[in-house]
Amino acid sequence: MNLHKLNAYELKHKSSGNWLNILSFYGMEDCTGIHTPCPICGGTDRYRFDDKGSANRTWFCSDPEQIHGSASKNGIAGDGFDLLMHGKGINFYGALKLVQDYFGHSPASHPPAQRIYRYSPKKVDQHQRSKTISAILRKAQKRPHAAALSYYQRRGIQAITNYPLQSLYYHNALPYYVQGKALLKPDKTWYTWSCILGVFSNSKGWSGLYRIYLNKEGRKATRSIQQAALENGIDTQKIKLSSKNFLMLKGCFEGDAIRLNNTGNTLHVAEGMETGLAVVLHAKNNNVAITGQRANMASLEIPTRIKHLVIWADKDRNQSGEQAAKALRDRYQNQCNVIIKLPLINIPKNKRSIDWLDVKNNKKS
Repeated sequence: MNLHKLNAYELKHKSSGNWLNILSFYGMEDCTGIHTPCPICGGTDRYRFDDKGSANRTWFCSDPEQIHGSASKNGIAGDGFDLLMHGKGINFYGALKLVQDYFGHSPASHPPAQRIYRYSPKKVDQHQRSKTISAILRKAQKRPHAAALSYYQRRGIQAITNYPLQSLYYHNALPYYVQGKALLKPDKTWYTWSCILGVFSNSKGWSGLYRIYLNKEGRKATRSIQQAALENGIDTQKIKLSSKNFLMLKGCFEGDAIRLNNTGNTLHVAEGMETGLAVVLHAKNNNVAITGQRANMASLEIPTRIKHLVIWADKDRNQSGEQAAKALRDRYQNQCNVIIKLPLINIPKNKRSIDWLDVKNNKKS
């Protein structure tokens, strides 16, 4: 019997019912049945899991012109393997290899700076995007504004203001864009929000922004953003809006991180922004790299000067946080001493995961 056919059969069988975990691990959006941003074409509301053939995670994108240039009146559809192929620009054998690596059938190959696509693998205007990010940073400040201080207080990380953090900035009045257009008030001026900004960088320099939009009370501004979008005639049931979003130069991740400090031979790594700030307080060390999302952790660039790497992984029911941490460890265990830290407390019944911010706040209760 042909070995490749045997592997394909076994992997198809094993992946059945596991696609949400597999796709999440490789940076593909975990979607529900509603229309959401498409990880293939970059559209904001034309993609959804239709769940026909449930265990194989079938999906549908209604964009008539796909990234490979083929036209189709009804868009395209497929299963989890097809989604990996389209989203990663690989063939079926490449998709099989990713699934094989996920299940640990063979030692995973993790090339440096592997591209991890989030929403838009389409080519972006890097010059224009660079100008946009530069303009945002010119009006930003290093000193936390009142909304950020309230936010840190609510999250239990107010002591973070005692540490110098070179890649963190604060903006007092940043507009919110949907499909390239700023949300407007009835008088045609911009709606604006206070923002916490994290600057992404890699070995080539700064590479993007992470934005947390806040309301005047220092809470995440999701509700007020959605209200402003409704006033602008935007269907918030179809278009997913969030108070947290990325603005990357290339539309993808290539080893990027929000590097809070860039000195010393010990580096701490965390996934989320608040988790990374909590890690600063846990470790009493601001040499922390925040990957922004789980899929980017596996492709993170580690400077050659680093001799000790501490990965503060999220603890998830599906173990995807630990798997991402192990993928990073496997890439750098020959360069430096690597430790993976997992929260020791149990995951509450009403939650899918816990992180190191939860651990910090759990100690207070």
